[in-house]
Amino acid sequence: MKRLLILLILVTSAISASAATLVKAKADMANSVISGTVDGKPFSYTLKGTDGTYIIYDDWFGEPKDDSYTLELTLPEGYVALAESDKAEKTKYGWKFTLKNANHGMVLAISDKWQIKSEIVNGVEVALYFSKANMQYSGAYMARIKELLALYTDMFGKYPYGRFAVADVPYPVGHALVSLTFISEKIIPMPFLTRTSLGHELLHQWLGVAVDTKDGNWAEALTTYLADRLYEEKDGKGVEYRKAAIINVMQNARQKEEGTALKDFSYNRDKASQAVGYSKGMMVFSMLDDMLGDDFNKGLKRLYSKFKYKKADWNDVRKVFEDVSDRKLDKYFDGWLNETAIADFDAKDVSFKAVQDGYETSFTLKNKYENLNYPLEIVVKTEKADTVYTKYIDAKEVNLSIKTKERPIELVIDPKYKTARILDRTELYPALYALWSKYPKAVFVSEKNKTKYASVLKMIDDAEVYNDTVNPYQYNDKIIIFLDADNAAFRKYYGVNAPFIKPEFAVLSSLHPLHSDRMSYIIHADDAETAAANFPRVTHYGKYSSVVSENGRLRPVMDQSVQGERFRLYDDRQGERVQSAISIKTIIDENPYARVFYVGETHTDFAHHENQLEFIRRLNEAGKKIAVGLEMIQKPFQPVLDDYLSGKITEREMLEKTEYYTRWKYDYRLYAPIFRYAKENRIPLVALNTPQEITKKISSGGIKSLTDEELKQIPETIEYTGGEYRDGLYKIFNMHPMGRDFENFYEAQIVWDETMADSAYKYMTANPDRLFVLLAGNGHIRNRTSIPERLFRRNLMNYVAVVQDEDNKPGVADYILYPQETDYDASPMLGVGIDDKDGKLKVADVSDKSAAQTAGVLKDDIIVSFNRVTVGGLQTLKLELLYAEKGREYELVVLRKDKEETLKIKF
Repeated sequence: MKRLLILLILVTSAISASAATLVKAKADMANSVISGTVDGKPFSYTLKGTDGTYIIYDDWFGEPKDDSYTLELTLPEGYVALAESDKAEKTKYGWKFTLKNANHGMVLAISDKWQIKSEIVNGVEVALYFSKANMQYSGAYMARIKELLALYTDMFGKYPYGRFAVADVPYPVGHALVSLTFISEKIIPMPFLTRTSLGHELLHQWLGVAVDTKDGNWAEALTTYLADRLYEEKDGKGVEYRKAAIINVMQNARQKEEGTALKDFSYNRDKASQAVGYSKGMMVFSMLDDMLGDDFNKGLKRLYSKFKYKKADWNDVRKVFEDVSDRKLDKYFDGWLNETAIADFDAKDVSFKAVQDGYETSFTLKNKYENLNYPLEIVVKTEKADTVYTKYIDAKEVNLSIKTKERPIELVIDPKYKTARILDRTELYPALYALWSKYPKAVFVSEKNKTKYASVLKMIDDAEVYNDTVNPYQYNDKIIIFLDADNAAFRKYYGVNAPFIKPEFAVLSSLHPLHSDRMSYIIHADDAETAAANFPRVTHYGKYSSVVSENGRLRPVMDQSVQGERFRLYDDRQGERVQSAISIKTIIDENPYARVFYVGETHTDFAHHENQLEFIRRLNEAGKKIAVGLEMIQKPFQPVLDDYLSGKITEREMLEKTEYYTRWKYDYRLYAPIFRYAKENRIPLVALNTPQEITKKISSGGIKSLTDEELKQIPETIEYTGGEYRDGLYKIFNMHPMGRDFENFYEAQIVWDETMADSAYKYMTANPDRLFVLLAGNGHIRNRTSIPERLFRRNLMNYVAVVQDEDNKPGVADYILYPQETDYDASPMLGVGIDDKDGKLKVADVSDKSAAQTAGVLKDDIIVSFNRVTVGGLQTLKLELLYAEKGREYELVVLRKDKEETLKIKF
């Protein structure tokens, strides 16, 4: 639920004890004026109220001269008064209030709505000032306050005032003041009030009136830890609570290099300040509790006894815990108070080895923010038991090792969310927090639905609104919000219709496909009235994944996710059933209903291409009408393939016009038998791939960098696959990061796979009588998540996935081929390194014992012609070499020091 806004009344000075300030006042409710004397000096103040209730927060009679005061108030019949006090007495003409240890001007409330119920609980008067409608809940409130008084008296010491009052008021509020709290009358009946918020307000009596906000407000953090968090812990939900708090910080407090430091938090002003002051601050005390153990509880008592009725700042808090624990905590507090981020680390080189007395699991922890010190719980799981190890992390890089008697199976870092840290993507669940975060948002809504969702649009800050016909992939750097179940942009983004139609109102969140600290949402309402009535209520459900309206009530749902950052160390699935070897013919015969055959390859392995041709040949000879899809040819060159197959152009012309050696680069002799067989047998060849100009641009700047014309060249629907697919790409990316952004690289790879699937789908739709044989690298077929499942998502047709020379792991494919290695007559090679600049091929180096070295080619030579064909670029040279014959001598002309030299070269 949304945290109640808290107004802390702060200590302004420590005043020596003397005679009480006497305030005599009379309230003229007809004229909304209160007037009287303060120690004999007259005053007058204008009352302002709502619906018969008036609350005065200002210094309406001036600052008290002493540390206590007495208020004698005359009221008209039918009105009840409430003031901060140790004692409240009904008099003949009104009310009398007295308070010792006053630290600010008195807050006074007057209402004609209240009834009063009070009891004495261990010497403390507990009073409830409720309207007639809310008095039915007084029993539950009274019982809960008794429980809480006992809990916090034991934790801190005696309650600091003579009474505690709760009053309902006719406007949205939750103010914790000295000896009392105001709560909105509309939410008094809600269960979360007695379960959580009431205790939070009561605990402020011990903590909330002793804060010096000049150097940061620590009281909200500690109160949240000892109230909200504690109640969840008692219900067995402490882990979930801390995790939700961390996600709240990630969503609303903006990590990166900007945000609010904890030392700068004073009050709850918005979602960002709430995430810092409450959630992040709570985690700071949670980690401190883990570090200090029993000394933490001693520190609580010391803090209260030392600063009772006085002001304290973060420095005072630190010193108290240092004193009771005899431990220096300056680095811990300095880091967490001054750094705007939370801990962000990577676990590298996770491994285990056998040692003499068991096993040792080790890894290196690399911290992004070395100024943030923190305790970190690490668990090594074995078949028999878990070994739990806690390490205090206080350096940029820390090497860790944990010994176990049994062989380790899994390493889990921080499974109970005891550390305030950036969560791994696998740990995140979609949550509603980000709807109100500071991240920019892109909202997609159809023109006809803008009026229906006008109230929703007003509540969403930092949002740009787009028609739902706009391509949403351009805005992947933002939080994505779709309005209405009938949303064309949603269908483009996810490739399916919205998942709910029946509920009158619903909000569903999903993890953002690219950014772990953001979300995407769809919001649906039957009509404008339903949207306006329900969406404001969603703010109370930020930690949940979705809310659905059922008979006027909102039902929240929280999705599940992995607990802790996990690393698999050992997989006992090491056995395989030995099966008889099978032929490609058998694979085809076993799958008579397959409509697509995916046959993977290692691009440079000729045996793999022989097997691909074998699939094509056997299907063709079996009388099947087939088409062959090619990863190596990009979509714009489909007309060139068609001209080649029809005989309009030669093979060489086809290679020139498809820019084969510029765009694919692998020796064409590897693929030539497939192309030639297809031409001889009139088998269609289908260009599948994205133009490299598009993938390069996405890899550099993401889909959002594409122009409208370029967007037309990628599929309308793209699925951002996570899990093993994303993890595999991340490993590839880290081999050669070269300063690139992984999210852009990830998008480029997805577009690559989606385009090939989409190209195949469009061809099969237009030619439903043909089977499709798709040839691509093993990585595009392995585990089925790259191309196979993307095409299946589109056409729901049976398929067979075949990879070659891959490890036999569960789910890798339907079949694995292990062909015998086959040598082939590769295209001749000069044996030089080439710098291809401005159409000039400059020799960068010459390999030993190469044809070029034998012919006398030197470094810095510029190749002019080969076989009497002028070489204008690397593609021309490679095409000449493609058709060159071994054993034959060719003429090679080079420019050397501005003079042409004619050399004879033989392969």
